[in-house]
Amino acid sequence: DCNKIRRSEAVVSTQSTGIRELQERSRAKIDVTDEVDGDDTVVRISGSAEQVANAKSLISRLLQDRNEMGNSPGKRERGPPQQSYEPNVSFQVPEDKCGLVIGSRGSKIREIQQDTGATVDVGSRDSAVDGYITISLTGDQEACDAAEHIIKELISESQNVEKAEKPPPSEVMEVPIDMTRRIIGPMGATIRDIQERTNTQIEIARRATAVDGAVRLSITGHPEDAAAARQCVQDILEEANSPAHIMMIEERFCGLIIGGRGSKIRALQDNTGATI
Repeated sequence: DCNKIRRSEAVVSTQSTGIRELQERSRAKIDVTDEVDGDDTVVRISGSAEQVANAKSLISRLLQDRNEMGNSPGKRERGPPQQSYEPNVSFQVPEDKCGLVIGSRGSKIREIQQDTGATVDVGSRDSAVDGYITISLTGDQEACDAAEHIIKELISESQNVEKAEKPPPSEVMEVPIDMTRRIIGPMGATIRDIQERTNTQIEIARRATAVDGAVRLSITGHPEDAAAARQCVQDILEEANSPAHIMMIEERFCGLIIGGRGSKIRALQDNTGATI
């Protein structure tokens, strides 16, 4: 069966409610096609007679509700705005928190959009920079401010829970910044081995937090296990104090080993775990 509704209404209705939700409620298959007849677009609905009737009823009721809301003075329409806006607000959130914003099968992001009237666009994980992704909000300023507040509250609450559940480190030590690669090892193999053997969790602070050439290393676990992990780290540092191998190369090859802006020597160190 086919049903014709205004194209703008078809797009808005399926964005705000979701084709999936309409299909789940009616048990019919709904497809907003590209077929246009004047200002109308064709919506194909397939299924049993009862399912098709239910789908048409849901769509008609949805459009009627939206029209009544749009004609009611002083009442702002919920769901994504019909007007086309440029993103009004953009901000970054930790990559591992984007699931909170999206929710199961997009349920949370739909809820935020319906409650605030803003359109929420969560950047893909592929676009993450330094562990953060960008969220763009589109709509009037009031809607964007409300959506931003909800999202930041979600993330803040999640981080507070994590802090409450995470025990304080059992061991804390300062390690030279140029030794962090040796402790981490090639592809993280060395630090994983220490953690698995001692049943601990080891965190090395970012290089940007270094003070006097040293960064903080935290070890979390049972006191005896943490002490064992600390000893493993100490052994690595002591072993590094005396070079295991010295070789002579011609001066003209130094640049080849260092690479552009140190890229080659960093790659060698990352892949081998050795300090050069």
